[in-house]
Amino acid sequence: MAVTSQPRSCGSCHEMRPEYTTWTVSTHQKVSCVACHIQPGAKNFIEHKVEALNQVYQHIFKKYYLPIEIKGEIPSATCLQCHSVRRDVTPERDIKIPHDVHYAKGISCMTCHRGVAHGQISEREQTIDGKFDRWTPSVARQQLAPQWTSLPMKDCIECHRQRSGPRNCEGCHKEIRKPQSHLQPGFVDQGRHGVPAAENPTECERCHSITNEPIVIKAETPVASYARANSFCYRCHQKEPPGHDKTWGSRHAVVAAQSQRLCLTCHDSNQAPKSARATKTSCNSCHNGFHQNPQRGKEHPFTLQSSQRPGPTCYTCHNQQTCERCHITKK
Repeated sequence: MAVTSQPRSCGSCHEMRPEYTTWTVSTHQKVSCVACHIQPGAKNFIEHKVEALNQVYQHIFKKYYLPIEIKGEIPSATCLQCHSVRRDVTPERDIKIPHDVHYAKGISCMTCHRGVAHGQISEREQTIDGKFDRWTPSVARQQLAPQWTSLPMKDCIECHRQRSGPRNCEGCHKEIRKPQSHLQPGFVDQGRHGVPAAENPTECERCHSITNEPIVIKAETPVASYARANSFCYRCHQKEPPGHDKTWGSRHAVVAAQSQRLCLTCHDSNQAPKSARATKTSCNSCHNGFHQNPQRGKEHPFTLQSSQRPGPTCYTCHNQQTCERCHITKK
């Protein structure tokens, strides 16, 4: 009995080598297999040993199925033999996790810590090929990467959304450290964040992936697609920038000539459907043969004074000679 309760006994079967090897490089390497996989009590211990006879039969006659899975989830009571719910923070990050609150809400330990010992290799079907010899400590460490041992932020947000938990940054993080780039003047209010965002939107995703519903927006540029689909970005992008005042109509051509991509983050070239979450104003609402309609020949896309004559601002878009056909400057 004592021999079969040792971890090396579990690792003696080649089909258990993935589980054994991942355990040896995990944070639980000093916790025996039976401490987690057999519930406390003599009755549970004896029942497990009887079940183990069936496992021996499956091993000898190769009657096991891949991937190998445990029967049922490890209960929180097993974890609480060593751990306490009076923990407020994980040791490696600044995340505030009141375990007692989660435990009182009926959230089991395995909900968040499922991959702590084996990196969820069974759930991810990493052993289904039956190539057990490849499971070296190096491979095992790769399988215990943070994305397989820790709960991703999106899962936390989704759970908090369903249970009406806090979804603001301060609710879960002790300290909000902004990257150095975010501290530059005008990074947000003057739109300078758009430059690095345009280069690599996935970098923004590391912190700003807090969209509460699955939204897919196919805009004219990848950056626009991201900005309109992510709720963190869109709550600002749906507002008119401070620079878009009454004189913006006469000034926007200079900015657009420098980088039309900036315009297309919020606007589209053509009239966009409502599902695109773009502004109603499109480029072609003015730049599409505006003067071809005789009834509009005397109109302009923005207000002009009656005494105002063509000038440099007009000529950023129009040909001077064309304007002067109607607008003859009085001497």
